[in-house]
Amino acid sequence: MQKKGYPHLLVAGQVGKGEGSLQNLAEIAGVKMKLLPALGPEISPAKDFLALIQLIGVIRRFKPDIVHTHTAKAGFLGRWAARLCGVPNIFHTYHGHVLRGYFSKPKQEFYRCLETLAGRFSTKLVTLTEGLAGELADLGVAEREKFEIIPLGLELTPFLEVQPHAELKAQLGLASQAILIGCVGRLAPVKNLPALLEAMASLPANIHLVLVGDGEDRKALEEKARSLGLANRVHFFGWSETLPWIYGGLDLVVNCSKNEGTPVSLLEAMAAGVPVLASPVGGIPELLQHLKTGTLMEGISPAEILSGVRNSLSLLSSSKPSAEFRKRVVDSFSVDSLVQGIETLYQGPASLSFKGG
Repeated sequence: MQKKGYPHLLVAGQVGKGEGSLQNLAEIAGVKMKLLPALGPEISPAKDFLALIQLIGVIRRFKPDIVHTHTAKAGFLGRWAARLCGVPNIFHTYHGHVLRGYFSKPKQEFYRCLETLAGRFSTKLVTLTEGLAGELADLGVAEREKFEIIPLGLELTPFLEVQPHAELKAQLGLASQAILIGCVGRLAPVKNLPALLEAMASLPANIHLVLVGDGEDRKALEEKARSLGLANRVHFFGWSETLPWIYGGLDLVVNCSKNEGTPVSLLEAMAAGVPVLASPVGGIPELLQHLKTGTLMEGISPAEILSGVRNSLSLLSSSKPSAEFRKRVVDSFSVDSLVQGIETLYQGPASLSFKGG
């Protein structure tokens, strides 16, 4: 966006325990950043109020025409700060949401009310898929007309170069003939990983699972794997900056989340030529239907995940994405398409007509 004449400032908070940071990528890209130590994922009234005050200060100094927020906490505080500062254009992108599958029903209703309130003074709300927009509208966050659909845009070209290899299996101490299932992302409750571990317990001993990522659930998942007798078949890899290489070592990528927008791991896997199995939630069915590939589970229970894995493994020899298909994934979810979508949003009738300055 900066290259297209939109000076900007990226305001970021602290990452949660066990989560990876993208700060190094922002620095490599030359993005101007402002880090707020008080802004973090955990609920803390004192710190959250301080973060709000700090955000107001940043906005007053930078004087933006547009404030565009992401994630739940930063999205709520950022939009409130923009509102209090009189920013004329306030946008928020839902990459997913926390209104189902994360918290108890009273908490979910509380957060839904907060999102509805913030939605009232948002110029436009952005989702990655039509399904996610419809779901948020049904939840009462805002009327459907307030949502714009802008698909995810990623630099997926490096994944086109991925070739299958046995190096990852060797690093994990596995034979090259072993079948390795991968799950890439945060180890968080919404990812439904305990159910995946229960499904793994009913699969043959030559089938292994590698969890690439980290998060709040890691210790509990390690304990569950041990209790199920899976200590030697479930491998906790942690965060990795060599994801193309990781995908080259996988036979199948599984996403069994309770709630999702457009999972990055599925796009990466498909661009890398790895078959995928995913839960029928959020924007996933729309994604797989659009790309006409991948397998949807019937549900997210251990039995339904087990059935999906068995079915996917039986089709491995015939379900490898073709080179033509992999290129189509990369082209459909390109950075250029995302930038064009964002620029169209900013120049839309609900926004100021401006560029640069």
